[in-house]
Parts: sequence; structure tokens; C-alpha cells
Amino acid sequence: MKKILFAISCLGGGGAERVVSVWASQLADAGYSVSLLLSRRAENEYSIDARVLVRSVAADYEEYKTFSFIKRFFIMRKILKEISPDIIISFLPQVQIWMMAVARGMKLRRIETVRNNPWETCKNNSINHFLWMLCYHRADATIFQTAEQAEYFSEKIRERGVVIPNPIASQYCENPKQNYSDSVVRFVAAGRIAEQKNYPVMIEAFGIAHRERPNLRLSIYGTGDKAYMDTIQRMIDERGLSSVITMHGRTNDTLSVLQQSDAFLMTSDYEGMPNALVEAMAVGLPCISTNCRTGPRDLIDHGENGFLVGTGDAEAIAEAVLCAASMDSEHAKQMGRKAREKVLDLCSESNSLKKLIKLIEE
Repeated sequence: MKKILFAISCLGGGGAERVVSVWASQLADAGYSVSLLLSRRAENEYSIDARVLVRSVAADYEEYKTFSFIKRFFIMRKILKEISPDIIISFLPQVQIWMMAVARGMKLRRIETVRNNPWETCKNNSINHFLWMLCYHRADATIFQTAEQAEYFSEKIRERGVVIPNPIASQYCENPKQNYSDSVVRFVAAGRIAEQKNYPVMIEAFGIAHRERPNLRLSIYGTGDKAYMDTIQRMIDERGLSSVITMHGRTNDTLSVLQQSDAFLMTSDYEGMPNALVEAMAVGLPCISTNCRTGPRDLIDHGENGFLVGTGDAEAIAEAVLCAASMDSEHAKQMGRKAREKVLDLCSESNSLKKLIKLIEE
């Protein structure tokens, strides 16, 4: 069996980190020798199979910041030599650039991944963008989340690429929503609190919908930069919506939150393959999402298993919220079940793992 090493900054936080935890654990269970190389450890890390070896450059982010670039390089190089993997699978631009440099001259294969909308990644930094693209040109293979992402890259990179949608954690597949309320009232949003997610337009849209249906409520779960989170909270307060829209921070039980909600709302300006949306659909929630690049249009058939609306269009988002709110329990259940069928077919753990193993063995 080949020795596989996943490289990522940490195991706490976003969708890429969750995918690493799932894939690493699955490959270990399939008999592969699996390791993780992290830039740093973090609080509230995703769980990982005990058979996976975890090594980190620094104990936490504060220590990592104190290390010089040269020190980081030699620590990573030393760990790579000790583990001596056959294949490195790197996640997120900075780590991908580091791994391309650190693995230089070593006899191993590199698989790069695309974890966000490539049209937006590194677009404001020409040097980082050049280095990031160089990672793909020099890689042995590339994993895209969607076929649309592959369109950004050259034909040479696409020829060495494969589309593998994010795997859904088994807990969401195995625990579909059973009880649907008589009316859709409790909306939920989940994910990083970041500008990419466009929470301001979500607040504006929900405020519009709430004026027509005062019983609507929105719960937002997730964490991010404190200053930005404070900005979002001020927007809620200034609009007099503090009793309507509630920010809950991080939750360790997303499944229960989804089970207890009536519908899911996402208003991102761009995405890769949004895990939060995939998980909500897998549970069986009616979902509203902006039709942004990339991901949502691969998942949602408008009006059938959810609602797609214009990016940044508060009026259209509010209209979709009101449309969802007008559904009775049977209509919500039918839409949720169609959503679940779509993502289980596209993103099941078994399908994802089969494609990943096929790529590794080839």
C-alpha cells in the first residue's frame, strides 16, 4: 500500500480541513499508511482516525508566527524525509506553495487540490497567483471539486485532473430529518463568518422577508475574524433585528442544528463546493443558495430540490425566503428529500473514496 501524506495549515475550521479529516481517516481504514503535515495545531480540531500519524511545524498559530521562513522550510523538509511518503496531497494555496518548494528534489508524487473558486483565489496577489499556478503545472495530478473549476485551468492541467466532489460525513447521510414543521419558520446559516459569504446581503434580505412574515427567525452558526463578526452583529442590531437574527458562534453538533431547523440559507459571492450546503441537503432541508461560482448549481435544481437566486440580490433572496416560508410540511419534506437524493448520489463518502483511491493507484 502506498504511503499518503496530506498537507494543510491546521485541522480546525473550514471545509477543506473537514475533507482532509474524512479522507485521511477513510484511507487509513482502507489500509493505507496515512500521515498529516500541519503548519500548526488548533482548538476544536476535526476528529481523525487514531491510525493517522499527525505531525505539525508549530504547537499553535502564535508559535508558528515566530518561526522564520527558513526555519519553517527545514522543519517541513525534515518531517517529509522522516515520513517519506509516496504521494503528497496538498490543500489551500499557501500550503500548496510550501509543499512544492519543500518537496523539491524528493522522489514522490504530488496531487494538488482546488478548494475554492479559482477565479477568486490569489487574484489580488500576482506573485502568489503565479506560484499557486506553478503548483498545478508541476503536479502529477489535480483534484477539482466541480467540472466548472477545471475550466479555469489549461488543457494540460485538466488532462491530469479528476473531479471529486467533497465527501459528506456519514453522520449526515445516516440521519435524515424526520419531523417537518407545519410551516417553514426557522432558517439556519452555517459556515465561516467571512466576506466571501456575504452576510450583509443575508441580513438585508431576511429583514425584508421578516417585515412581511414577522414570525421568521434566522440562526447563524460559525466563527471568523472577530472584527468582521462584530461588524455583522452591529448590522443586525442597527436594523432592529437582534431578536430575529441570532449569531451563535461555532457549534460542535451541526447535525442537531440542521435537524431542528426548517430551511437553510447561503448567500455567498463565490464558493468552491460548499460543505455546509451539502450537509444541509443531505439531512433533507429545503435550501436557498446564491447561484455563485462554483458548486451550488451542481447541487440545486431550482424549484425542484431548492432555490437558486442571484448573487448579491437582496430582493431575490428575500423572495426565495418567503417562497420557502409559504410551503407546508409536505412540500418542504418533498423538496428536502429530493435535495438529499441529489447529494447522496453526487457526494457520498463511498463514491468520493472510490474516485480518490483510483487516482492514487493510477
